[in-house]
Amino acid sequence: MTLDVELHLTSENDDPAGENSFLYREWRKIKKEQGGYFILANNILQYLPLLKNSAAINLYLYYTEVARNLEGFSWHSISTISKRLQTSERTINNWNNVLLDAGLILRNSGTKNSYVTQLLPLEDFLLNIDHLKRDKVEKYLDNAGFKFKTSISINLKYLNSNHKTSFSQKRYSIYAKECYSKGKENNSFYRYVVLEETSNGNSELFKNKELKKDVLYWNDDNDKNNSLTFLCNLSKEDELNYDKSLRLALQLTRKGLISEYKATHKEKKIIL
Repeated sequence: MTLDVELHLTSENDDPAGENSFLYREWRKIKKEQGGYFILANNILQYLPLLKNSAAINLYLYYTEVARNLEGFSWHSISTISKRLQTSERTINNWNNVLLDAGLILRNSGTKNSYVTQLLPLEDFLLNIDHLKRDKVEKYLDNAGFKFKTSISINLKYLNSNHKTSFSQKRYSIYAKECYSKGKENNSFYRYVVLEETSNGNSELFKNKELKKDVLYWNDDNDKNNSLTFLCNLSKEDELNYDKSLRLALQLTRKGLISEYKATHKEKKIIL
């Protein structure tokens, strides 16, 4: 088989690597057309310190390559994997344990004494469950080792698309999974999933004079990623008392928590 390669010559200023990058650049173009590659999120770098005392990253790359891209699971046997990676079955079992501790995979019993290996998310993320069954989502989280930490409800007053005042309530439930490595250094961090639910708001909260001092303003232009990080950090707090709630509202004001409601006027009211 012959491949037609279109040459694109650039100056050294445009291509710091010079001629050395030519082969890789052209190969990427061909692969983009032909397919045959898998998704590996940039955040895998956060996990590398958990794997530094093991070669388990080889097994993770294998699972990532053979898994179905959309669902992220595979059912290759230990025997098959050991032959493909040219190592012992005992080594594969050890690597599996490292990946399980690191929070990179799940291993569930399948049929005929086999196991299904499931890849797990590599980043914190917010999941809106307005059109999902909460009990099922909670079951999935529990099966994956995510434990409930805390929740917070926020009442919103905003202008809808028809420029009319509307009210809603957002409830955020925070679940966390510890990712760690065994050894002298005992490295660890938490992976978070935040469930978001929307319900009808209560206009009385915004009419009560006693509560007016607690109504704060926030802006849609703020970074939602920072808001997610802030929500995840709530799980590190104890029970929120009134003072903490007020400080929390101030921080939410700065971070622009809810961005789904795009009003004509970007200023909205928020109250805990």
